[in-house]
Amino acid sequence: MILERLVPRILTALVVAASAFGLLSIPIGDYDDSLLLMGARLSSGGSVPYLDFYTHYGPFGFTLLSALTRGFGSPEVALRIGEIALLAAIAVATHLLYRSLQAGSRFGEYAVALVVAAFSQAAMQPAFLGFAFAMISLLLFVLSRTASRPAAAMLDGAAGGVSLALAALTRPVFAAYVAAAVVILEAAAGRPNFGARRAPLAALSSFFGSAVLAGGATWVLLYPRISPAVALDATILAPSRLIGVGDARYLVPGLLSFEDGLLIGLSWAVAAGAALFAVTVTWAAVQLPAGARLALACAGVGGALPVLLAVSDHPGRDASIVALALLLLAAVVVFGSGGRLAESPLLRSSAAFGLAAAAFGHYYWARADASHLVLLMTLAFAGAGLLLPRLRPRGRAAVLGLLLFAQLSG
Repeated sequence: MILERLVPRILTALVVAASAFGLLSIPIGDYDDSLLLMGARLSSGGSVPYLDFYTHYGPFGFTLLSALTRGFGSPEVALRIGEIALLAAIAVATHLLYRSLQAGSRFGEYAVALVVAAFSQAAMQPAFLGFAFAMISLLLFVLSRTASRPAAAMLDGAAGGVSLALAALTRPVFAAYVAAAVVILEAAAGRPNFGARRAPLAALSSFFGSAVLAGGATWVLLYPRISPAVALDATILAPSRLIGVGDARYLVPGLLSFEDGLLIGLSWAVAAGAALFAVTVTWAAVQLPAGARLALACAGVGGALPVLLAVSDHPGRDASIVALALLLLAAVVVFGSGGRLAESPLLRSSAAFGLAAAAFGHYYWARADASHLVLLMTLAFAGAGLLLPRLRPRGRAAVLGLLLFAQLSG
């Protein structure tokens, strides 16, 4: 019995250790990583983000790296140590969540190693610091909804809010994605009939309330010279203008290349787009008969929406509209399954990750390349991973095949 509990945890630890070795072996990126390290160096010298130098990143990433650099000496090593520490924190939180939801399954915790391996891919991305804080906030919020004791539920929710604040101070839009997913889920699923059974308003109040308090206190203590309006313009509004005006940074998604002719290319685009949407609602497709029909119908619509970018005169601007429409489609599936989500902690938790993946679709469609797809797929894999121990071998193969197809075709 002890061995059965230890083996999956040892596997997860080995994945974290291998990921740490890999991160320490990978050279620092020439662009985004270098900008992050340069911003940290300027900040440590007394320069203030947005006032003394421009950046579209939040200020906390520079503060964190400055502190780590003082401890480890090398800025490059400091960045990797920070990423490794956050990856380990995600592994611990994921293990706690999976253990609480898979208590009756002998192999439930084995999926954690696979999920952490997926997160290790995200750890190689320059956006990982902000993504990790956003992910930890989501994990803690989901844990707060499954905790059986009210005090533990409140504490988990408050801790999740603090992590959400750090995400907002590092990559503001990532915090917005998680916030949107959480609000949609609570509005659709209502009060859960498990755990501490807290009302949605109470759960959201502790989550967002602690985020506001932690974020406000951090801002007053660390960034008193920075106007929130200036930071909002630099981190949200200016990048939006850059993407939307003249399509300066827009990339044509690979699924819209149409290299093999219009008919084949169109069929491939719809199939790939449907797969990218389907991975965000896997929980409904494999667990609920009625939900499967609704999910399939929405996947058909979701597959057709990206094709509109191929005929758009302003695809950079319209990509955000497509991303919003795909999130709304995922919300339709969640609202259509609200009753079951109130009864099943497993489905509710999986739906939380799926909605977050759909929200992170905005990050992907704004600049559709492999590095921007990784975050969406990591969240989708985390949600699907919850289901794998409960599925039959054919179901597991189907889910993993769908994830692989979406990853390769995106």
